[in-house]
Parts: sequence; C-alpha cells; structure tokens
Amino acid sequence: MPAKTLDQMNDMRLAIISCAGELPKRLRDQCIKDNIEHFIIAIKGICDPDLTAQADEVFPIGHFATAVKRLQQLQITHIVMAGHLVRPSLLDMRFDLSTLNLLRKHRNVLIGGDDTVLSRISNYFEEVGFQVLGVTDIDPSLFAQQGLIAGPKPSQQVLEDIECGKNIYHQIASADIGQSFIMHQGSVLAVEAREGTDLMIERIAELKEKGRIRGRGKIGVLMKYQKPNQDMRLDTPVIGLKTVENAVAAGLSTIVISAGNVIVMQYDDIIRYCNAQSITLIGVDFA
Repeated sequence: MPAKTLDQMNDMRLAIISCAGELPKRLRDQCIKDNIEHFIIAIKGICDPDLTAQADEVFPIGHFATAVKRLQQLQITHIVMAGHLVRPSLLDMRFDLSTLNLLRKHRNVLIGGDDTVLSRISNYFEEVGFQVLGVTDIDPSLFAQQGLIAGPKPSQQVLEDIECGKNIYHQIASADIGQSFIMHQGSVLAVEAREGTDLMIERIAELKEKGRIRGRGKIGVLMKYQKPNQDMRLDTPVIGLKTVENAVAAGLSTIVISAGNVIVMQYDDIIRYCNAQSITLIGVDFA
C-alpha cells in the first residue's frame, strides 16, 4: 500500500482482527499513538485472554460471516489481521448458520494451502467493501533491516551456508510448505511444514540428541523468509524471543531473516539475548 498521509490515516475506521501473541497489542498501541480510530476484534479462544477482555467485539473463528456483518454495522473501512493463527480443521470451526450459507456460495474458500486460503479470504473482504492492510502499513518499523542485527559476525562457513540457503530458497519457497529451513555445511537439516518454525527447531534438538546431527560447537543456520506468492497483508512472517530462545537451546549458530519481509517482535529483548548468548542474527536480501 502506498504511504498514507496522517489525514488519510485519520479517515480510517480500522478493525484489528486479533489472533495470538503480542502483535495485535503492538498495532493497538501504534493506532493510539497515531490517533487512528480502531476496533479490537478478538478471535475467541485464540486471541490472548487479556486483550480479549478489552476487545470491542469477540467472535469464534467459525462465525466469520456474522463478524463481517458486524464490521459493516460499525462502518469499518480497513481491516488488518495480526497475530499467530494455527489453521484449525473444518470440524473444529463450528460454523454458525450465516457462515454456512456463505460457504455454500463460496465452496472453495477453505480448500487448499494456507496461501491460497488467505488470498481467497482477502479477496472476499475486498468484495464486501473493506480495504485489507498489512501490519507494516500501520507500523513500518516492525520489519527487520539488512545487515548484522545482533551477536557475533558470521563465520566464513556461515556466510557460505547463507549463500547456499538463498539458492535453496528460490527452489522451494514457491511451494506452500512453510517459511523457514535450517542449513549446515551446504545441507538442509530440516524444512518447516505445518508444525511451524519453533517445532521445526525443536526437531533439530532431538536429532542432535539422537546423534543424527554431529559436530562440535554451534551447528545450524536458520533461514526465515516470506514465500514469493505470500499475501503479506494477512500472513507476515514473524520472529520473536521464543524462536531465538529455541534456536539457542537447539545449538544453532545463526538466524538469518529476509530483510524488509520478516517482522521482529520484542526487538530490544532479542538484541540483548542474542548478544548474551552469542548467536548471530542477521538480515539478508534473499533476492
């Protein structure tokens, strides 16, 4: 989205569709700072309990159509989706009657990979009159910048793994299978799938314990990125302190994030932790 003037931002009535984690609160605080009229729309059972208690509206995930009608009643002009959402099974979504009627008209909206489903949801939002924003349209400072962010300078071996990882990224990233993988000495040790980045990292720790990955010292370069066809408005890659802690626990040496495409949450805490634990955090252009 092109940069907005302050007056244009003030004309918005923004719905923050709030899932798990700190990101919805970060956007709320930015809206307060910028005097943007906003409404917290919490996803029941997914949004953090403290924010849910303060929300303007709370809806179960299976009451999608009812939520859309309420947003129209509130004269919402823009929507931003923030936080972590693990895609539930269709059986767990417990659709209300309005949503079932909507799905009869849009039968394929929930079929396919995450990117496909999110793109269809975004298209529907826009069909019914909302403009869909990305979280960095509200707070551009969230994106990581290029260069060494924290920790020691990468070794020559790590730099070679980063270059190799960038080539592998271009081979696998177009597939709708995840947002990260782990490299070591030119080999891929793990690829993220439905489990997410943190559980993939834990898998590396288990493989090391079982002797399937051997070597001295810190081993492994985590590559975190956006997929080429990913709708960054609805699914922006995020790295937080928990991921960095898991990387340290798994004995990884380096975390590489796609500069300008991955959000770094708890930025100051991550900087301190990386420096204290001597794990490298670096922003790289994956192009």
